[in-house]
Amino acid sequence: METTIDRRDDQELARVAHMHFVQRLDQKEIAHLIHASRSTVSRMIKEAMNRGLVEISVRFPVHRRMDWEQQLAAHLGLSQVVVVEGDARSAPNVRDALGRIGAGLVADSLPNPGTLGVCWGRSIGHVVDHLFNPTQSTLSVIQMIGSMRISDDASNGVELARKASNKLGAKLELLSAPLMLDSVAAAESLRQQSAVSHVLERSAQADVALVGLGALAPESSALVGAGYITQKDTAQLAGLGAVGDVAGIFIDEQGVPVSTEFSSRVIGVDIEKLKNIPQTISIAYGASKIKIINAAAQSGYITTLLTDSATAQALLPSVSSAHKENPPT
Repeated sequence: METTIDRRDDQELARVAHMHFVQRLDQKEIAHLIHASRSTVSRMIKEAMNRGLVEISVRFPVHRRMDWEQQLAAHLGLSQVVVVEGDARSAPNVRDALGRIGAGLVADSLPNPGTLGVCWGRSIGHVVDHLFNPTQSTLSVIQMIGSMRISDDASNGVELARKASNKLGAKLELLSAPLMLDSVAAAESLRQQSAVSHVLERSAQADVALVGLGALAPESSALVGAGYITQKDTAQLAGLGAVGDVAGIFIDEQGVPVSTEFSSRVIGVDIEKLKNIPQTISIAYGASKIKIINAAAQSGYITTLLTDSATAQALLPSVSSAHKENPPT
């Protein structure tokens, strides 16, 4: 009998596993449906798991700090803030919750027809993973920033745009350009190409945008990790007043773009035009991103922030005091 189970194809095993784990049928009910014994069904389920056809995940409940959100939104000058209890850097369930909430905000905000702009970054990936199109709206997805030189489905703009398009059943408009060119002259020349300029213009007309905020700290900077800038470069940028980047463009504490060759070599949406997009959503958390969150929010580059309680406490001292007096239940 075991030999018979071993010879069953993946499709048949997956069908039985789906009945058991998704449709919630017990082994007796499945046995009746497929005309087999309960012991055979049990072995088929076990074999499906052994072959990696079944993935089991446990989503621990998270607590949303709605009591802090309005305070933080007023402090940062944002239309909306979402705060999930915990530390997203070390808790996957917190990152997952932020992504799910972000995807819900996208669904609620996109008109029909509508356009979603996608930048890059792992935090944006949390939202993209959970995107959905409940009303089957006519949508477009636009890649707002050039592609990284290394392939990373979790953070690369082109891969995130493709995934978002698939999730939403949307038309896809890709930016056929790298994230950063070798020289300012090369970047200026590429921006003038019609295929590139058209997508950049369309990016600025998005109805909703997922915007990445990058830390300047070398150990946290995605640009350092991808090899676009060095640790020495980050020190130079800090000396010029930079606190991080918005969609690859470095800004200072007042939100003013820092005049630097690095930003001039980036191919992406004009961040000043982000201010004209009705809904610009960012997921950002961690001590290294406090300054860039403050700068981007108070300068109007983002309208909506999703973060964790650890970061919220650092952003707003009164929230930190409230946390000590009224710990979450």
